[in-house]
Amino acid sequence: MKCSAVLLSPGLREGKDPSFLDVYGETILEIAFRNAKKAFKRTLVVAENYKGQKEYEKLVDCDVVADMSPEKNFLTRLLTGLKACKTQYAFVTTCAMPQIDPKTIELMMSKIEETEYDAVIPKIANSLELLHSIYRTGPVSKSLENSIGDLSYDLETALTKMNTLFIPESEFSELDPALSTFFKVGSEIDYQTLKNQYRKKTYRNRLKKASRISSGTSAEIETENTAYYRVPGTEKSHEVALNKRKNMWSCDCRYFTMRGNYCSHILASQKKRDKDAD
Repeated sequence: MKCSAVLLSPGLREGKDPSFLDVYGETILEIAFRNAKKAFKRTLVVAENYKGQKEYEKLVDCDVVADMSPEKNFLTRLLTGLKACKTQYAFVTTCAMPQIDPKTIELMMSKIEETEYDAVIPKIANSLELLHSIYRTGPVSKSLENSIGDLSYDLETALTKMNTLFIPESEFSELDPALSTFFKVGSEIDYQTLKNQYRKKTYRNRLKKASRISSGTSAEIETENTAYYRVPGTEKSHEVALNKRKNMWSCDCRYFTMRGNYCSHILASQKKRDKDAD
């Protein structure tokens, strides 16, 4: 069965797109895309407009299309994504729900493999998660196209008239007790919550990487006030500097700091300095 992932722009909030919010060196869009790739061979991103399309293309290695409709809302972005994905089914979510869990995707996909539903919709806390669902592109696209100009159109109502399966929360909570896959960044509090969830995991990963690259780290020039290190990177080496007076480290990479925890290049330089001091 062919199914693609379709990540929809969450729209603008106070004139800004939450997709670009930074979580320790990665945008929310990049996190969503990285997690989608774990479950799907093909991912498509739908931007709010042409300008957003160009910005998204800088961050993700996949097709990005723009919602060119004048109304610009969730339904128009959904229709744009379903028409562009070119597969029989599409898992549709928003970039503001980046913690996509492959286990929950497998659960939803298994339902469609048993019966060819037009839609598989999670029901969480008595609400339908329309932006974390699998849709059959043909029937749902047709319904959305027929609704153009109809102000009374309601997708939930339309889905009840199709061959739709609603999956209860209990089936998801067995796989994901915290239901993290349904967490949506819709406010500043949500954003800080997401950052806190990623903080420990990110720091652990940086420590592991620092251990791997510390052997290739070299001490370069050291003056009375500053010590410089050269650290291997994925594409190029990075320059790390220690201000000895202030005991402050800096790096030329974009993952520089995260609430007092350093990037892997600085952590590797610290390991190198400690080893040389022994």
